[in-house]
Amino acid sequence: MPAKHINDARDRAHLSISHRRETATFEFRGGGGDSKPLRDDYPAHAESLLTQLALALDAAPQNRLAIDGLTPGSLVEIGTMPLVPGGRRAAQKIPAGLEMPGEDVVILKTERNADKTERAILFVPDTAREVLKQRIAEYGSRTLGNRPRPYVDDYETIETILAAGVGKLFVGLGAVDLDRPRWWELWIREPITADRKYGEQVASHARAAAFDVLPDRLEFPETTVVFIHAAFAAVAAFAATLPGVVAEIRSADTTLSPFLDRGSRDAVAPFDWVDELASRITPPPPEAAAVCVLDSGVNADHPLIRPALAGAWAYDDVWLTSDHEGHGGHGTGMVSLVLYGSLEYLMASSSTVALSFAAESMKLLPPAEGFSPTRPAHYGIVTQGAVAKVEASRPNTKRSFVLACSTTEFPSEAPSTWSGALDQIAAGSMMGDRTPGKKASEHPKRLIAVATGNVDGGILPDVIRSQPVEDPAQSWNALSIGGYTAKEQVAAGFKPAVPANHRSPFSKGSNALATDLTPIKPEVLFEAGNMAADTSDFCGWHEDLSMLAAGSDVVTRPLIPFWATSAAAGLAGNFFGRLEAGAPGRWPETYRALTVDSARWTQPMLSKLVGTGAKWRSLTKPKLQAVVREFGYGVPDLDRALRSARNDVSLVAEAEIQPYKYSDDGRPIFNEVHFYK
Repeated sequence: MPAKHINDARDRAHLSISHRRETATFEFRGGGGDSKPLRDDYPAHAESLLTQLALALDAAPQNRLAIDGLTPGSLVEIGTMPLVPGGRRAAQKIPAGLEMPGEDVVILKTERNADKTERAILFVPDTAREVLKQRIAEYGSRTLGNRPRPYVDDYETIETILAAGVGKLFVGLGAVDLDRPRWWELWIREPITADRKYGEQVASHARAAAFDVLPDRLEFPETTVVFIHAAFAAVAAFAATLPGVVAEIRSADTTLSPFLDRGSRDAVAPFDWVDELASRITPPPPEAAAVCVLDSGVNADHPLIRPALAGAWAYDDVWLTSDHEGHGGHGTGMVSLVLYGSLEYLMASSSTVALSFAAESMKLLPPAEGFSPTRPAHYGIVTQGAVAKVEASRPNTKRSFVLACSTTEFPSEAPSTWSGALDQIAAGSMMGDRTPGKKASEHPKRLIAVATGNVDGGILPDVIRSQPVEDPAQSWNALSIGGYTAKEQVAAGFKPAVPANHRSPFSKGSNALATDLTPIKPEVLFEAGNMAADTSDFCGWHEDLSMLAAGSDVVTRPLIPFWATSAAAGLAGNFFGRLEAGAPGRWPETYRALTVDSARWTQPMLSKLVGTGAKWRSLTKPKLQAVVREFGYGVPDLDRALRSARNDVSLVAEAEIQPYKYSDDGRPIFNEVHFYK
């Protein structure tokens, strides 16, 4: 390793450039895409579209429930043409110009096909039929003269227009038993220019139809999620009477508990190690920032937890706050990793452990015995309610959040109610955050980390291949935490599943997700442990390749091994706490940015970013995307996040920006851009 130069020392504060900001109106320059006409005969194409549209509208059902504020209408399915060979587009997307906000012609949902074409469900009010037909006719005009052909961007790529049955609104049915009544999510479109009102009317209609309707619901910008209990046929028939209101229907019938990252754990250390370390702990100051763990509760009397636990709650008070998970608990281990990192390093030292931040515990899951599992429709609601309860219990505390629960029930290639709830938590747009007269920029922002979910054990080649992140780790605003591992020393008869400094075999990524529709996940990696492979190449967890954490049973098992992306999420919380303690007063968005900016790929990861032979510099963009979607931006470095060096400076700008706005005709357009000089 080369000697470290004096200029490499991280002894300089980051440079703030917020005061050097200049704001300007964003001007779109255009360019890119396929410039050649995509149709040989535009009049013939327009005529085909008009014929298809007429047939689709004539086939629409007429039995429609009245919704105050909504003009009755029909649903049609729009399909795009195949990709042009040799073109530059990654996919043939549905044109945004299909929507006519002034006429309430709106796209309810889109879906990507395997051939990179797209399908969309378009709502066409009865009063807008002639307007739509007129636009298509003008697009296909034979008498343009010197005028450019209108609406080319809106209709040129459209290949098919079909009647849309209600079945097109269902998402991710998979192996759902369609005969058994279950909970369903009805994603209700809300008008953007009026008070939110469609969701409540749909709930009233559902109750009138004798459906069970949850009183709780999730509210997103322009969308309300209503939960009803019915069999597939009944909910389909109901939704068919609400064209233009119900945008999507999703099954909501899963439970949280089976997807909590956990496993059997054995005690690995004597009690005097705990007592000796506890004697060296200095508690954090009373005003210290906190990291709140959303999990299975905590043993507040554990000698390593007690000095720094600032609060413990349960979403439902009757659950109590203790850690109910078996085999040494889960939430207690998460809290200890947040406070100390992996304990083996502190156990081996004799120095004082001065804590600079506190921990909090919010019990998100009910105990298995004596309580019903969390209702499937409540994932997002419970998470938001838990966050709100913590903040109400200890107001004015600077904190971040860590969540290590996930599910495979809903595919991560699209948003879910749970991932959307995390987006709202981070952006400060939960229901309780919205204050009349307050701008969105003034709502409370939050840093929340979520584990990507885990790969199970199995045969080595199957384990180490990249697998997609689990819901809700596809959240855009949450920081998704994957795992790498530096651990490779394991007992005789086993070998590590991957060498040191590779992606942990437990960790999941976003390689299998559409790169133009989903964010890069995970963003960063922390230690998640390794798997051990036996002589038959069967892999599984092993305590030699795990972290050391506090256990919930102080009497018999005060220390337990801890592994997988739960451990990585706990270590992310430890990073957040130390970062905020070392750089107080920053925005949550800034801590998120500093975490990602500080990350670096390990050497084995870097080797995948370099080609081979004469073209070693020219790794293709898809291959680069694949690498980043497996490793994120690498492993964060606290020193780099806190300080700059003479030859490596970070510029930090904290400013409010409104990048988009609505045009006069109701279309979303670019608004402003910031320059720093």
